[in-house]
Amino acid sequence: MFIFIRQRKLNNTNEKIAHLSWCALIALYINNHRHPSQDAAQEDLFLRRWLTNAQHQKRFPKEVAGSLNDIICYSRQLSRKVRIKEYLLDIWNSYSRSEEDPLSL
Repeated sequence: MFIFIRQRKLNNTNEKIAHLSWCALIALYINNHRHPSQDAAQEDLFLRRWLTNAQHQKRFPKEVAGSLNDIICYSRQLSRKVRIKEYLLDIWNSYSRSEEDPLSL
């Protein structure tokens, strides 16, 4: 099954950071379908590696580089109670909520 997504120009830094988190979450989703028996620790390891690879390969614009580095550093400091997946979901959800209601900022 293929999903075709219309590409559009990302206008601001928040949108680019939200796109970064969306890409990481989609990569995790695909990985979980390939390896369905993963636990939360394995998901964290996968996301940490994916984010580090994205940084080294410069997959995202320069405006996001600082935030990507912050996410990687933060993911190394997270306790076992807070998962990288939830952190990325929070980033994505905060952006998508602000898009629905721009006055809520």
